[in-house]
Amino acid sequence: MKLLLHLLLLSFSFVQAAGFASETLIKTATGTLKRIDEVLCFDKKFRLKPEPVLGIATIRASSVIHITTEDNITIIAQNEELLFDPEKNEWVMAINLTPGSHLLNSELKSIKVTHVKESLKPQEICIISVNKEHNFLASKGQYLVHNGPIAAW
Repeated sequence: MKLLLHLLLLSFSFVQAAGFASETLIKTATGTLKRIDEVLCFDKKFRLKPEPVLGIATIRASSVIHITTEDNITIIAQNEELLFDPEKNEWVMAINLTPGSHLLNSELKSIKVTHVKESLKPQEICIISVNKEHNFLASKGQYLVHNGPIAAW
């Protein structure tokens, strides 16, 4: 576990994503407009904490990856989005995940990926830039993802 924590801490980048201010309203899947001003992150001691959002941008991706896990949750990510695989102790691009890969959730549990499918249907993707920790928990599965241009472009 110490190696996992050490590698995760080393991989938190200080690069910021370009985008909109956190007070910008974002259209949700239900059609409502919502302000996203903070997200849940891991700090350097691996404690969960809220962290302010610096900016949010929406891009139109030409393709996306549908990732389904053993807990029957699907997350849709842009191909280059970075998700943490605790079994490999590294950030992995969504496009490089395969069945048998793992994701890390908010309880620091390794969750197995059961299905990965690329969709060539264009889709809007939200890019979130987090103030300090440069990571956040995404989807109902609360999987650890990286923020910033490397993770989002």
